[in-house]
Amino acid sequence: MENILVTRDIIVPESALEFRFSRSSGKGGQNVNKVSTKVELLLSLDAVITSDEMKELLSRRLASQLDSQKKIHFLSQESRSQLQNKRMTVKKMVQALLEAAAAVKERVQTKKSKSSKEKQIIEKKKQGAKKNLRRKNFMDAE
Repeated sequence: MENILVTRDIIVPESALEFRFSRSSGKGGQNVNKVSTKVELLLSLDAVITSDEMKELLSRRLASQLDSQKKIHFLSQESRSQLQNKRMTVKKMVQALLEAAAAVKERVQTKKSKSSKEKQIIEKKKQGAKKNLRRKNFMDAE
């Protein structure tokens, strides 16, 4: 395995990845007790090749997933194959880094149109009329 190019600004070197294998729970038939198919990927954020600002952004956005050594854990045990689970953990890692690095769109404040305000008022009046009809003394309510 070589370096993983997440974006042109984020490169994950092979040295930043640590794989751990263990026995998986779930499907596996006779293999379940003798083959280690569960894969845990530990990513060291300090070893990721990117700018300091991006490292800071990634560590802020992924703070809830970081352990005490600044590593993020990704786990996969869906497949019976260790290789497929390894690929899935790498995909999960890439997806998490892409989501954390994505720019947050600033909300552009918009104004309600005059017709939408009028529609809202008409709907409120209808709803109020319905509720008035449900009252016990609806003749007195008017």
